[in-house]
Amino acid sequence: MKWNATHTVSAVATLALAAVLASQAHAGCGESQRMSHQSAECLRAEIKPLGNGKVVEVQNLCPSFGQVVAKMEGDSLPPFASSYTLYLDNGTAVERPLIQVSGVYCCEDLSDLCNKSDVANDISCFDQFQNSSANDSCKDEIVTANDENKCEISANCKGIEGTYYPFLSTATVSWYNTAKLKNCDGDLKIEEC
Repeated sequence: MKWNATHTVSAVATLALAAVLASQAHAGCGESQRMSHQSAECLRAEIKPLGNGKVVEVQNLCPSFGQVVAKMEGDSLPPFASSYTLYLDNGTAVERPLIQVSGVYCCEDLSDLCNKSDVANDISCFDQFQNSSANDSCKDEIVTANDENKCEISANCKGIEGTYYPFLSTATVSWYNTAKLKNCDGDLKIEEC
């Protein structure tokens, strides 16, 4: 195949389209995708005075459930930004300065969750149990999420002799700990057997 002007134009157009799509992939947290920090149980925001301005401190309160993306907006003087988008992976508090604060939001489109109920549901509880070592020696499991964002599991599990017990073992554990469940002689536990 010979390289010609058509290929060059096509390559340039492809690169331009890729650049636009990449910028759109990283853009987000538009006004329709924002949840006020007061409504987001997994995002703590505190606004503190700092000289003539403010400092905004944000924190992911649900790091074991996933990443929370916080957007802070306001007015600032150079060299500071007038908005910040922070990706909060752990429970460490992060601060940023603003002169005036107009809002602190959880980005629903960029975050893994803003509220625990975004993650803790029947399907994700079942997926967490499938990742546990108990899954290999239990059957007929019934897995649901309760109102406290915990996973409730009932299953028929094998005993130490390799046969299934005639009763169901049950456990109610946090969403995060569901993947840590073990079959301890027919009982579902997160601690060592």
